[in-house]
Amino acid sequence: MFYGQYKTLVILFTLMCIMGGAYSFLVFPHQNKYNVMKEQKRNIELKLLATKAERTRLNELVYDLDHNPIAIEKVAREKFGLCKVNERFYRF
Repeated sequence: MFYGQYKTLVILFTLMCIMGGAYSFLVFPHQNKYNVMKEQKRNIELKLLATKAERTRLNELVYDLDHNPIAIEKVAREKFGLCKVNERFYRF
């Protein structure tokens, strides 16, 4: 009777070792690659959000430059250093 229980335990232990080995050789390397790719996907999505925000900002700037004379004046003053007639320009 004791021999039958011992044999069953040995078979279960052997099956558990085989399953553990199969997991470590078949699943674990792919799990690590999956985690790396998941992190890359998250980084790409963050870059995409930043790019969309930049695109929105630039579209608003283009719209302002097309429709708002104050925006045009601001760009002319800041980027090109222009000033109005009879106006003094000081650089700091």
